[in-house]
Amino acid sequence: MTIQQSPGLSAFSCTPVLVTPPGISNCNVALTAPALASGASVMLSSSSVAASVPPTVTVPAGATSTTFNVTLQPVSVQTPVTLKATYLGVSVTFSLTINPTTAGTGGAAFVKTDTTTSGSWKGVYGADGFNVINDTISYPSYVTVTPSSNAPYTWAFSTTDVRALQKASSTTDRLAACWYSGSSITVDLNFKDTNSHQVALYLLDWDNFYGRTERVDILDANNTLLDSRAVSSFIGGEYLVWNLSGHVIVRITNTNPSSNAVMSGLFFR
Repeated sequence: MTIQQSPGLSAFSCTPVLVTPPGISNCNVALTAPALASGASVMLSSSSVAASVPPTVTVPAGATSTTFNVTLQPVSVQTPVTLKATYLGVSVTFSLTINPTTAGTGGAAFVKTDTTTSGSWKGVYGADGFNVINDTISYPSYVTVTPSSNAPYTWAFSTTDVRALQKASSTTDRLAACWYSGSSITVDLNFKDTNSHQVALYLLDWDNFYGRTERVDILDANNTLLDSRAVSSFIGGEYLVWNLSGHVIVRITNTNPSSNAVMSGLFFR
């Protein structure tokens, strides 16, 4: 009498591997040989609740593969997921990525310009988190901050000049520093919740370098302009304050060919 051996798990794949809800990813599990008369029950699992799979799928008797769909839930940030198929103690994994449903959307409402607070931000801005450039970064958990084209520079590491930002760890010392660019600085802000948050930028032309002028644009992730502010004569320091939500990009563009664009602080509350 010939005893028929059970086939093994051969392959596991999904298409597409980069998907945005409410789209689906169609997956296929394959065996090394046709399933036996009772069929082959393959166990499935997912590393994330944002991508759910059935607990098992059955490869029918005589077939070598079967398909199933991954059900996706909205996410606020790009989320990698590992799927696992297991049969007769052997596991095969496959990775896919869920795009944020909020990608390409964002909100911006301008609140005010503040030219009186200068570098004395404590108790006024940054209750939820902050970045005092070249001093301390403490971002809130509800936002992912990704700057680019942001070369750092320090004018004065220690000073009592009230235009300089207060150091996070000091009650008396201040720091005059910045990110700078001859063209533009961008700061990608991807908020993980659906709330609106107050965000303040501190701009300082510390050394009056050929009379800096710059423009601050707020764009959504599709580069649609949401708000724009021109800045000049900011030797004394100036805050621009917005209520922001979703996925937005802050772009600070140099508008004086003889100078550069600068940004000295970023504050959340």
